[in-house]
Amino acid sequence: MSLDAIRKRAEAAEPGPWFLDSDGVSIYYVFHNGDTLDRDRLAESSGSDAEFIAHARTDIPRLLNALDAVLEWCDTNQHPFHPSEGVEGFSSQDWALDDAARRIRTALTDALEVKP
Repeated sequence: MSLDAIRKRAEAAEPGPWFLDSDGVSIYYVFHNGDTLDRDRLAESSGSDAEFIAHARTDIPRLLNALDAVLEWCDTNQHPFHPSEGVEGFSSQDWALDDAARRIRTALTDALEVKP
């Protein structure tokens, strides 16, 4: 699963905000365009699932933007060479940032991998 695939799905969904409604007993509905009486029924599920679905349209883009910011920081702080190459002008702090950027990128990549 890639961030681009997640972003495509988020961008393809109806624009938020979405709205949560219930029959008052056990069925929950998630709607978009909540101002109309003839609202489209998008999902029928438990209250927790419906709330998650209702918030996903705005939460996922925020999370993607946060991940983009982290990956941009990694790009800025990750160098194309290795400390063992003895590059002049780089301090131990530069190498520490490089190491952190590589570790963060690896952790994000691993977390987004589809596990069997």
